[in-house]
Amino acid sequence: MLGQRIQELIKEAKIIRNDISKWRRRNIPDTTFIFILSFIIGILSGLGASCLRGLIVLVTKLLTSSLEASHIGYILLILPLIGILLSSVYSRYIAKDDMSHGTEKIIRLIKKRDFRLKRNLTYSPIIGCSLTLGFGGSAGAEGPIAYSGAAIGSNIGQAFGVSPRLMMILIGCGAAGAISGIYKAPIGGMLYALEVLKVEMSTVSVVAMMMTCLISAMVSYSLSGFNVDVQFDQLRAFEPSVIPLVLLMGVFCGLYSFYYFGIMRYIDGKLRAIKNHWAKNIIAGTALSAFIFLFPALYGEGFGSMTKVLADNVSSITYCSLYYHYHGDTITLLLVLTGMILVKAVCAGLTNSGGGVSGDFTPTLFAGCMAGLLFAMFSNYVFGTHLDAANFALMGMAGVMAGVIRAPLMAIFLTTELTGNLGLLVPITITASLSFCIVKICMKAPFFQSAYVSAHLDEPLSADSNQSSE
Repeated sequence: MLGQRIQELIKEAKIIRNDISKWRRRNIPDTTFIFILSFIIGILSGLGASCLRGLIVLVTKLLTSSLEASHIGYILLILPLIGILLSSVYSRYIAKDDMSHGTEKIIRLIKKRDFRLKRNLTYSPIIGCSLTLGFGGSAGAEGPIAYSGAAIGSNIGQAFGVSPRLMMILIGCGAAGAISGIYKAPIGGMLYALEVLKVEMSTVSVVAMMMTCLISAMVSYSLSGFNVDVQFDQLRAFEPSVIPLVLLMGVFCGLYSFYYFGIMRYIDGKLRAIKNHWAKNIIAGTALSAFIFLFPALYGEGFGSMTKVLADNVSSITYCSLYYHYHGDTITLLLVLTGMILVKAVCAGLTNSGGGVSGDFTPTLFAGCMAGLLFAMFSNYVFGTHLDAANFALMGMAGVMAGVIRAPLMAIFLTTELTGNLGLLVPITITASLSFCIVKICMKAPFFQSAYVSAHLDEPLSADSNQSSE
């Protein structure tokens, strides 16, 4: 009797939904309706991004509150492994969905026009990501929150029975709004949808995504006390006389992007070859824990470390490490920075492909920040220049993201919006553009499509994936 009653209620709900959909088509034009839904998606994606950011901070504080800068963080030898295992268990046995590589999955569903995403994907990536990054996974939150935002757009579209074309715009709005909310970067979020996801570019879609991104960013700002995540108060004004070194910095970022991309591909391939989930999780988690123990600044997203570096507190990269008592020695700092930028790509690959629920953007920002710092410190130490290390660290953030992700406009605006500082827009643009050009000339395939999408385009999105909308 109960099962029969449930079936009757489901049928009644479908009839009501169809009636509402017919009334909407008769009375509300598609363009107007898309703008209304984009406003709603902006609020929900902003709330989701704020929730994820809060959960990551909460878990991180609970686990690392006992650590002191001058003491070696032995607990780091186990936390990332636990995080990978918990995230993997949650994904496989509770959410029952593969939530890794969120951006790649969005690209796949757009390519395959498979616009229906399950309801649990509106919140499951948030929980999985908070476990991964809160326990020290060295990656970002943007992939999971973009996947969650796309699911919000998809489910709202399904609820109102919109056409496949409008459904794609709503998915783009959800993903872009989520990126805008997690970084508090509305222009960066919109460019993510256009440059990375390749969402249809029309007046309606661009305006709808811009509206979603603005609303999401404002929600995220209001819930965080209107503060940026990476505070940067420019200590020294940019001097045009250093433009030749800025050009050299762009070349350095481009070359480093080759290394970063190659390592990510290599790690991803090796881990995908391991068919046993438990073996993959343990191998990736153990290696990740070892690297983070060696370089504690790699713990989590790294926003705290980036903020300290941009505030000219370079010695912060040695906190809780074996090298803390040598934090005043320039040679030690240069060696630690070199080790960090070499290992960061490995850690991001282990986190993203080893069972974690995380993203690819923030690791490139962190790697670029440390690469820019290394470039400036090395130049000052060896050649006697007087480069502002914090300024070059900020340029490096945009340079490496532009080179690795192949989205220079997003990298430029996301970096400036993330830090709330436009004073270095010209050198940031030079660095990002040159890095992108070097990589683009020598490497044809975009990062996401070459790293994951092309190889897995013919696979179903999940074992119980819904069919494409008609």
